[in-house]
Order: sequence, then C-alpha cells, then structure tokens
Amino acid sequence: MKVDHYAHYQDLSSSALLEHTEDGQYISLKGHLVKRLTHDTYLFKTNEHDIIVEIDDFDFPKEAFDQHNLLNIFGEVDRDFLEPVTVEVERIDVL
Repeated sequence: MKVDHYAHYQDLSSSALLEHTEDGQYISLKGHLVKRLTHDTYLFKTNEHDIIVEIDDFDFPKEAFDQHNLLNIFGEVDRDFLEPVTVEVERIDVL
C-alpha cells in the first residue's frame, strides 16, 4: 500500500494562502512557475496572485516542465514580520 505523505497538506487558493494561513502551515497550491528570482527563489503564478516560493534543487521533479505546465506545489508557509508570505516548497507535481 502506497502512503501519500502529502495528503494532510491543505489545498488552498492563493487568496486563502495570503489571508488565512499561519506560519508553518502545510499547504498545496496550483499554478505556474514563471521566473527564477535568485538561486532558490522563484515566482509562482496562480490565477489570482504571484507568490514567492523557495525551492531546493533536489525538490524539483525529475520530468521536464516549463512556465506553461500547470504545477501542484506542496510546501510550508513562511510568514516573517514585514515580509511577503512565501512558501518553502517540498514537492512539485507536474499536472
């Protein structure tokens, strides 16, 4: 039996992410990875908002994708005082 370790992650809209989450909350979010900002920071675009996400090299999927592919990211909300909400990505699924 295969266990989905990400089943407890809450599937959210980007509006809900920005307005109703707590630091450390586990979420999933659908959208497109559109731009690399730094070594491990990217711009993730949903239908509603642009979200800054942090992705380590080993968390990228093995299959190739580009900014046109719809992705489902799983990660942890990072809320720092006077900083924009970001997501520390732990897994990416290409949909």
